[in-house]
Amino acid sequence: MEKSLTLLYTASLNGEIDALPRLYTALKLLRGRIESGRTIYVDAGGACSPDAWHCAVTGGRSMIVALDGMGCAVANVNEVLDPEAREKLGDNLALTLIDAAYPSHISDELIFAIAPPHGTDPDQLTILLAKGVTTYLRDRVLHLSDLRGASQFGMVNLEQIDGVWGLANYAIHDIAPATPPDPTIAGAVDFILSEARYARKRQAGDADTP
Repeated sequence: MEKSLTLLYTASLNGEIDALPRLYTALKLLRGRIESGRTIYVDAGGACSPDAWHCAVTGGRSMIVALDGMGCAVANVNEVLDPEAREKLGDNLALTLIDAAYPSHISDELIFAIAPPHGTDPDQLTILLAKGVTTYLRDRVLHLSDLRGASQFGMVNLEQIDGVWGLANYAIHDIAPATPPDPTIAGAVDFILSEARYARKRQAGDADTP
């Protein structure tokens, strides 16, 4: 029996929230051209950065909420989402979060993890949501190469034949500057930033309180 899987992924977004509407347009266009098999969008880590004001104000929630709106299935939020922010998100996301406290997530025959497993089930494929040097599949563990922020996304095509997963091909796609922003994600980003500005004002007010 043959199965196919297309993995779309982002990495090292570093809080570039204004670029997400164009990134989503590019992801959606490519996803629409995939003719068969299962397609999953994931984030391999580094979505937020303390240098991005909205990340600092929200504890990393801003980018995670945006990724959720973009249909991201699983995201590595280790070191980008503080525990308080994770608790505030609660069960309000369709997106599954993995980090040091919750290092893996199993979905059917797929395992999403932040570190290589000690052992692997021969019927399962582990997708390592961590930024590496290159993309390769070894011992049923898929490693993903790092990307250049929100100006790129990765695509990996895998095939399972007679129960064995193989890497068919992979590519890194650059976002063309002329790519139009998706209006739905643009609206979501505006709302997220508005909420972040409000939180920043409240924090400033609390700081001024004796």
